[in-house]
Amino acid sequence: MALAALLTACATQTPPQLEAGIKTVAVVSLMPERVSISTLRGRPFFTPEYSFIDMHGQIERTIWETTANKLAVSRPGWTVKRVAYNPAALLKAYRAGDESALGQFAAQNGLDAIILYTEAFYESMGGQGVGIAQETLPIQRPQLTLVMGNVAAALVDRNGKVAAFSVNRWGTEQWRSATTITEMPLDARTQETFVSELRRLIAVNTSIRMKDLGY
Repeated sequence: MALAALLTACATQTPPQLEAGIKTVAVVSLMPERVSISTLRGRPFFTPEYSFIDMHGQIERTIWETTANKLAVSRPGWTVKRVAYNPAALLKAYRAGDESALGQFAAQNGLDAIILYTEAFYESMGGQGVGIAQETLPIQRPQLTLVMGNVAAALVDRNGKVAAFSVNRWGTEQWRSATTITEMPLDARTQETFVSELRRLIAVNTSIRMKDLGY
C-alpha cells in the first residue's frame, strides 16, 4: 500500500497474509534525539526563546524496549533483531517512498519486516513532533508547559512496502507538565525532569501505536 494512501487514515493493521510470513523483525527509530525546547515570553514583545536537550539515544532505547516487550507477549514466536542503521539515510528513503532502498535494508539484515517509527507533524505549532513548549504570558497562571511526543509507526514488509500505519490524532499525545521553565538554558535538575517525562510519554505512545498495528 502506498504511504500517501496510508497517511489519510489514522491506523491500519498488518494484513493477515503478510503476518503469516513474519518471523524476524527489526525495530527502527527515526525519531530525533535532539529535542527542542521553546518558551514564549510575555514581556516585552512575546519573544520566543529556544534551547535543546540531547537525549543520547534514550528515545531509541525507549522505543526499542517498549516494542520488543509488546511483541514478546503478542508474537512470542517472532525474533526481534537489533540491527545497525543510518537514521538520516533511512528517513530520507522512507519519506521518499523508496521501496527499493527499504527492501534492500531488509534483505541485508535478514528481515521479514521492519517496525519503523517517526515523529508526527501537524499544522499547529502546538502539537507537532517531539519537544517541550512553554507559554509564559502575564495573564496565564499557572504557566502552561506541554511535553509532546507525537509518534507515527509503520510496518514495512521485506520488499520495502508500507503494509500498515498508525498515527495519533492531533493533540492527543502530549501532556501538561508541572515543571516550568524559569531560565534558558535549562538547569540540570529541570532537564533531568523533562528527559524522564519525555521517555514516559514516548513509551506510552509507542504502546498505543503497537496496539493500532494489531500487536
